[in-house]
Amino acid sequence: MLHRLRCFDIVQINGAWILSSQIGLFGDETNIKPWKDTLKDIKEGNKKTKWKDRVPYAYWKGNPYVAQTRQNLLQCNVTLEKDWNTLIYIQDWIQESNQGFEKSSLGDQCTHRYKIYIEGWAWSVSEKYIMACDSMTLYVRSNYHDFFMRDMVPLQHYWPIRDNSKCSSLKFAVEWGNNHTQKVPAVHKNYAKVDVT
Repeated sequence: MLHRLRCFDIVQINGAWILSSQIGLFGDETNIKPWKDTLKDIKEGNKKTKWKDRVPYAYWKGNPYVAQTRQNLLQCNVTLEKDWNTLIYIQDWIQESNQGFEKSSLGDQCTHRYKIYIEGWAWSVSEKYIMACDSMTLYVRSNYHDFFMRDMVPLQHYWPIRDNSKCSSLKFAVEWGNNHTQKVPAVHKNYAKVDVT
């Protein structure tokens, strides 16, 4: 059976190979559907707004308290004093759980031109959800990688973001993308050609 698994079915965490179905044991906490259904929702969400009509900012929503690098990302959020071209939202899973996960649908999160991927205390399952969104992925340098990321090429499949200067790196990427709107779709379309099913 293992020979039939695709790259999204198995990941390496802390040196151990784990089936994504084992990770799915935690799905009740976050209300995440199986990948096939989630991908369908994301593709439907992509159709709602064309890339050029999306919010011209980078977007991230998650739990920043699981890793220092994510806590540092909070400094990049837009304020009255500084505009880093990013919109950062804290995901409160307890509150979401109490409200029936109404505001956490992955299919409804493809509304910005750019999506930020940043790992947590280890590899983050959100990686494939973010990259499946029809927005250019701004990929903060990671220590952990999925199988498919090993074949991804910076500036061809995603835009690399330096971990030690996230805010300025994100600002530059978004400004470049907004000034080169004809080139950006090619980057996220290259990723879409990769078999993520």
